[in-house]
Amino acid sequence: MSIKHKTTIATGKRKTAVARVRVTDGEGRVRINNVPIYLHEPLMAREKILEPFLISGETAQKVDISIILKGGGPFAQAEAARMGLAQGLVKHTKSKKLR
Repeated sequence: MSIKHKTTIATGKRKTAVARVRVTDGEGRVRINNVPIYLHEPLMAREKILEPFLISGETAQKVDISIILKGGGPFAQAEAARMGLAQGLVKHTKSKKLR
């Protein structure tokens, strides 16, 4: 018997970059194109992507996030991922405070 987890899907766009973000209940893992976030380069892009995750506080430790990035350059992808992540966290938690 499988356990069902709440899943939310959001998208973010910037120039020609598109990020599809899936937020599920979990342990705080973040993956970009199936690679852990701490291996994502450049560093500035990684920090930009994680900004909404850090702002959300304790909520971030209760969800797993999978981001699929396509198109654009590294910083446009980072902006798209950031937008999608922020929207996904707000949708998933339905928190007025995060909004």
